Amino acid sequence: MTICRNAIEELVIAETEAQLKRLSPEVVQRIEPSDVIAYALNRLPPMYATSQRGWTELRERASNVLSPQIQAAVRHALVNTQRDPLRQPDPIPEQELATQARSLLRVQKILCRENLTWKDVPDLVQEALKDKQLYRSLRQLGSSYLSLDRRNAFTVKSYLKRRSERQNPNSEPAREVKDFKSYMCGAVYNYTNVLEKLVTSFAEHNMERLPPELQAQIKIEDVIAYTLNRLPPMYATSGRGVQQLRQRVKSEMLPEVLNILKQGFARILQSPTRLRLPLPMERFNAEQEEALEKLKEILGRDDLNWRNLPDAIESAIGAPSVRG
Repeated sequence: MTICRNAIEELVIAETEAQLKRLSPEVVQRIEPSDVIAYALNRLPPMYATSQRGWTELRERASNVLSPQIQAAVRHALVNTQRDPLRQPDPIPEQELATQARSLLRVQKILCRENLTWKDVPDLVQEALKDKQLYRSLRQLGSSYLSLDRRNAFTVKSYLKRRSERQNPNSEPAREVKDFKSYMCGAVYNYTNVLEKLVTSFAEHNMERLPPELQAQIKIEDVIAYTLNRLPPMYATSGRGVQQLRQRVKSEMLPEVLNILKQGFARILQSPTRLRLPLPMERFNAEQEEALEKLKEILGRDDLNWRNLPDAIESAIGAPSVRG
């Protein structure tokens, strides 16, 4: 489940893709977009939001105030992250990258549907089960979706273009498309903020030690966002990078992290709990839960969850293995 999101990430990704398009193919071949995104994010202020209002306000601030900084950070990243072709890749372990959006991305690839949302998955799986040979053939031949250069487009690029051309930008369908773009943003890239899992783990541990009456007054995502927004971002794009940053936090920054976390709990307790709308992309996690219930019946699997769903679909329709 989405707890909080860094509102500046989507803007950095968009700027990275825009600047990459202006480079020659020879230069682009030496660049890994994930490295550019992580480098830039590590040099920009974190903007974690937990509600629709907070997301909107932080996005507007980042777009209106920080746009020159974002452009400059990406330019510097493009110069400083060009890879040595002889250096061996060291990918981040898949469990570090696992998200509901990345799971949906794999399902999109398996079913050869670039614009697939969670609510459409059950019907498409049923269709695939009825004609397994068709989907095996699509996989073997390769579809336009599979050859999509991840450096040049979001996974939902063509979907958004088709919908935005015929939708009023203020209409509900247009807002849903925009929210879906935010939901899928970054799923195609391989980077992670090491602090997110560490801070979440510390926050959950401290939450368990509070009396039930105090726990009821605290939204833990607010504490996590409060803490992350007061710490330097620590994005990594390799397994070694994740290990080094995690060790640095534990050996050099732990007292600071725990102190800010403590301040976060105190601050949230002082603020009255109020009703508010969740992050706009949360609607898709709700759709995911509904889809999983239908898929459990379709696939005859009571153990289905968003993590094992892609493998379950691959196994059911006999498609070649696809990884994000």
